[in-house]
Amino acid sequence: MKWYNEISYLLLKGKSDEDASFIEIHDQLEKRIVCLYQELLIYLMKSVCSCYRNRFHVILRDTLRLDDWDGSLKSVEVAEKTLQNDNSMYKVEKNTANLETLTDIAKSSEDREYLRYLRLTDPRHDKKRIEQTK
Repeated sequence: MKWYNEISYLLLKGKSDEDASFIEIHDQLEKRIVCLYQELLIYLMKSVCSCYRNRFHVILRDTLRLDDWDGSLKSVEVAEKTLQNDNSMYKVEKNTANLETLTDIAKSSEDREYLRYLRLTDPRHDKKRIEQTK
């Protein structure tokens, strides 16, 4: 349970510094985490109830497969897998956006450098110099 708590903290941190395009995706990621917690808590509550039941009832329910432990565990695994897939897609999109931002910054600094080189000479003075050398 502690692992799920730490994972949810890591996935949800940094929401305040996100741009508007990723806030909705981040909200969907939060919903996936809530869904995972719901499935996990249902499984844990069934497990605790099973521990406090009469042993005869537990054996009878297990024999008749009334508790559907496999289905409950499968739903937790599906919720976890869905969260992992959504998180990996979110990270890819976020990294792509960050790379685009860094590329734009690098291009703008290159453009400034080219403009600085262009400003080193005045075309009017160059024209006069060229005419004088002819």
